[in-house]
Amino acid sequence: MREIGRLIGLLTVLAILAGGGAAEAATLKAAYQLQGSRSSEVAGAPDLVDLAPGNVFTTETVGGTTRQLLAFPEGSGVSLATAGLIDQTSFSVVMVFRLAEVSGFRRLLDFSGGSSDLGLYVQSGAVRLYGSGGAYAVDPSVAASSYVQIALTSEGNVDGTQSVDAYVDGDLRAFSEGAGTNFSLRSGILRFFKDDSSFGGEESSGAVACVAVYDGALTPEEVGEHAADPARCTPPPPPPPP
Repeated sequence: MREIGRLIGLLTVLAILAGGGAAEAATLKAAYQLQGSRSSEVAGAPDLVDLAPGNVFTTETVGGTTRQLLAFPEGSGVSLATAGLIDQTSFSVVMVFRLAEVSGFRRLLDFSGGSSDLGLYVQSGAVRLYGSGGAYAVDPSVAASSYVQIALTSEGNVDGTQSVDAYVDGDLRAFSEGAGTNFSLRSGILRFFKDDSSFGGEESSGAVACVAVYDGALTPEEVGEHAADPARCTPPPPPPPP
């Protein structure tokens, strides 16, 4: 993991130099705490939509706190309409969830609206950007039936490709500096926990506690702020003025 960290740091510096400056700060556009509602706490964002029957609100303990959340059966999940909400290539998604099964491939995020097998997965407990051509840590970081916080950040490059990183509880576990457009949101739909129709079957039942969606790529430091509290998806409040 240390080698991945060094490489991603070097590539980030090169990307900034090539682009002529640092990327703009990420802006929170949608936040779903799933307290008996699929609505966003950020005004103007659309509701999450169930992808199949069976999703139910229930109560579980997440990060030491008993709270309400949304449980989903295998083959279900939720979707978010992203057109006009966030940039197609520069965005971030943070989610706190558990999966009943992490063996084989289990879909976490689909960017194609259900038409492609490419996306973010858990593969035998390891987070993987399938179709990115990037590197990932093969040692397991996601356990079955245990809540985890995963953050995906994507930065659009000047050549039309994407720089995509995936973090588990604040630690970088997978990245790609030349992901083409495989992870762009040209479909206008971001799907959670449901596989595509072309292959299918790579999914698990589970539960999601919260989701946060940003326009722009979070920095590693900002991802770490999220991970400081596993039950929180929204960023901490700003410090009081001196």
